[in-house]
Amino acid sequence: MSFRADYSNQTGFFNPATFGHEVTLIGCGGIGASALPILATLGIPKITIWDPDMVEPRNIASTILFGPDDVGHAKVEVAKRELIRLGVEDVTIYEELFDPGKHGNALSGIVISAVDSMAARKEIWEAVAWNGPVPLYLDGRIGGEQFQLNIVNPTDPDDVTWYAEHQLFDDASAAPLPCAERNVVYPSAALGSVMASRLALFSRGKPTGRMIFLHMGTLQVLQY
Repeated sequence: MSFRADYSNQTGFFNPATFGHEVTLIGCGGIGASALPILATLGIPKITIWDPDMVEPRNIASTILFGPDDVGHAKVEVAKRELIRLGVEDVTIYEELFDPGKHGNALSGIVISAVDSMAARKEIWEAVAWNGPVPLYLDGRIGGEQFQLNIVNPTDPDDVTWYAEHQLFDDASAAPLPCAERNVVYPSAALGSVMASRLALFSRGKPTGRMIFLHMGTLQVLQY
């Protein structure tokens, strides 16, 4: 018999029983592997995950999902095991890169980009923009002690223009970070929590905002 959590204390914020959307997460690295346990605990009932990689020792130091025994195993397999343990009812995994040419028509529900390059974000956006079955797109980015979350309605002309013109650029334009300051667990965990809060707002028909930026070292916050 599968585990069923008691969500009665939180249904004023998010009610899993009335949430009718699948969540698709593309990328199970620092962002994705830290967001997934939070989304599971929130009560997201159906989650699909795309990632081709195996767990490496460095992943243990930058996520809250993987442990030492997971090294050498497929990230998506470990994620599925943990999500089922936390009570997610339906977990689908793809141990491969998301390819918009092959898989773009498969996207529906809420899509979360948790990839680590602008090139990959552009490919995901190709499959999301003007895609009616995708009501909400969350694009998470981390670097050092900061994160940015873009929250986009892929069929809203203003959102589409803003995201395409101001949030997509070449990888060469991104600011380089020192090797020892590229990733640490707490921005990823905080970003996962903010993603969950946006889904909770969306589920209640409340405004989600369009962009949230937080530098955790200085506690600088920007919201748009």
